[in-house]
Amino acid sequence: MLAAGGIWAEVARDRSIRLAPVDVGTAREMIAEVQSLKPLTGLRGKRKGDLQALAKAVSALSQLAVRPDLRIREAEVNPMMVLAEGEGVLAVDALILESVK
Repeated sequence: MLAAGGIWAEVARDRSIRLAPVDVGTAREMIAEVQSLKPLTGLRGKRKGDLQALAKAVSALSQLAVRPDLRIREAEVNPMMVLAEGEGVLAVDALILESVK
């Protein structure tokens, strides 16, 4: 799941959901579906965010779903800051829950 975060993501249901893992192209599609991320496209002359880096991060995180050897039950990054175009993204906080054997 990809959402802009905060209470409005839940109230407005402004999110995109796919079955993991996703490739970078699918992650780009997900980003385009989340309306609250539109300002990061350079809307109204604003500085663009690094959406390519966000797509790569979404794809990389989703790969955890196909790594049973890691025993990860659930993983989330919240918030993920999208920096200016070419500057990447920054995972501010993350939660990873391990499966019990």
